[in-house]
Amino acid sequence: MRLISDKSEYVDLWVSSGESILQSYEWGNTRSNYVPLRFEHDGFVFTVLIRKFPLFNRYIGYVPRVKNIDWVGDVRVCSEVIRLCKEEGFDVSHLTFEPEVRIDSEVFKRLNGKGHLNWLKSSVQPRFTNVVSLVEGEEEMLMRMKTRHRQNVRKGLRSGAVVELENTVEGLETFFKCMDSIYKRTGYVMYGIDYFRKLYDEFVGSGGVDILICRMDGEVVGGLLNFHSADMTYELHGGTTNAGRDVEAGYLLKWEAMKNSKSKGKSSYDHWGVADILSDGSYDPSHSMFNISKFKLGFGGENISYIGTFDYVDSNLWYLVFRLAVLGNKKLIKLKKWLRGILSK
Repeated sequence: MRLISDKSEYVDLWVSSGESILQSYEWGNTRSNYVPLRFEHDGFVFTVLIRKFPLFNRYIGYVPRVKNIDWVGDVRVCSEVIRLCKEEGFDVSHLTFEPEVRIDSEVFKRLNGKGHLNWLKSSVQPRFTNVVSLVEGEEEMLMRMKTRHRQNVRKGLRSGAVVELENTVEGLETFFKCMDSIYKRTGYVMYGIDYFRKLYDEFVGSGGVDILICRMDGEVVGGLLNFHSADMTYELHGGTTNAGRDVEAGYLLKWEAMKNSKSKGKSSYDHWGVADILSDGSYDPSHSMFNISKFKLGFGGENISYIGTFDYVDSNLWYLVFRLAVLGNKKLIKLKKWLRGILSK
């Protein structure tokens, strides 16, 4: 186990390890309020994002969407990560691991039996998602879609909608304006332009980001901001305007994005989040993402349930303080929502 400071060494090992986009060198540099510490162990690399406890000189370590995770089952290795963090001046109370590992995998069974790990079903990143295979030919990919999806892809083409790559600063501004109008309509929390600029600036040099813009008669009706690991594309941000929904532009936009990813040699396309997946494999109908999840499913992908998070605790006292703070924050959020509901009547 050792710390890595050299970018090229980390990137080379990240690629060969097949790690997720959230374990990329670039991603660690985009996280506000976090300090990235990068490690190598047995030929694999991972990043621990360090964040300070409010008001206290203590820290937590978060390891997002790591794929090569077997080492977490060794308490000595976890302890060594904590030790190296402290050597760097970060008194870490616990590590939160969020593996990109399926709930039905043998890896999960091995980790869940370890006494030094606390399994939390909650997650920071989407715990449920849908992933489309890109290894087949385009015709087979089309035929795997639901009939309505294929029809709406063709409808978008007939309507004159055009999807283009616009990997420029101007393209990013266009994407942001499109997203701003969508989020005002839906009421979802919107990141500011500086957040998107930071993402773009970090990833554009390595070719790890694509901006896809859909236009109809010159009007922007949709956009996607996609990120690429060595073998997968992650659709982290995107959507269509009201005008785009009228001509079913979202179907064509996603189809062109998948074709673009396939042309780059990627083997799969992650829709990045769906509604909770129930025990029978269906989506939770009460979830806010129920309808959009059915839309994503129609592209012929596979639903995946990840395991959530594991915590490795170094300080029981500060871990308790942290858990109580998390619980209090959740109750505060619920109270604010309740008050907004009362005041809006």
